[in-house]
Amino acid sequence: MILRGMLGYVWKISQGGQARWGISYKAADIVPAGGGWSGGYSTSTKTGLA
Repeated sequence: MILRGMLGYVWKISQGGQARWGISYKAADIVPAGGGWSGGYSTSTKTGLA
């Protein structure tokens, strides 16, 4: 699998007096590694990032 435009978000919440945290991941595109993608990288405006 090839992930393009990968972003990670750190989150933290308080639950029952304890702090919980984690990391959420988001990719603009997910492409099978076996083909269908000619290579190169282009930024995606879908994520709202320039």
